[in-house]
This record gives sequence, C-alpha cells and structure tokens, in this order.
Amino acid sequence: SIDNTDVLTDVGSGTGNVVVQIFANTPIRSVRGIEFIKARHLDAVRHGDAFKKAFKTDPSRDLQFVNGDLCKEDYSDSTIVFANSLCFTDALM
Repeated sequence: SIDNTDVLTDVGSGTGNVVVQIFANTPIRSVRGIEFIKARHLDAVRHGDAFKKAFKTDPSRDLQFVNGDLCKEDYSDSTIVFANSLCFTDALM
C-alpha cells in the first residue's frame, strides 16, 4: 500500500498533472516529475505552484519538478516509478 514513506517519480511528466494529482490525493512523502521538454516543465512548475498557493500543504512533504533527461537523472530513491508509456517507443521502454 502507498504511505508517507514512499517516493514517487513520474518520468516524462509533461505538464505535471499526474504529479500534482498524486501529491493532492495520497500521503506520499515526495512526488517528483521529470520532463525533458522545457516548456512542459515550466507549465508543470506553474501548476505545482498554483496548487500550493490554493491549498495548505504539509511542509514535510515534497512536490518537485525536474527539467532533465530521465536516462541521466538520479531517481534511485523512488519506491514507485510511473511512466505513461503510450508516448515512448518500444526501444526506450
């Protein structure tokens, strides 16, 4: 079961919808999105900031967005990794 010890990383997180939704609706300690495309990453940061501004969030929990390459970023602390593989080629998966 998912609890407050988990760390979730969404690889290819796009505009951050899944990351914010998981942060809002689960007790997961840290939710991270990694997105390569800068414009999508910036949208995700805006969405995360808007969520935090609109709702009180527990300061012990972490919502973060990384503009980077999922093959180069370190997310080895993740207990859950999510990838919407419809967007990825078979070779990448």
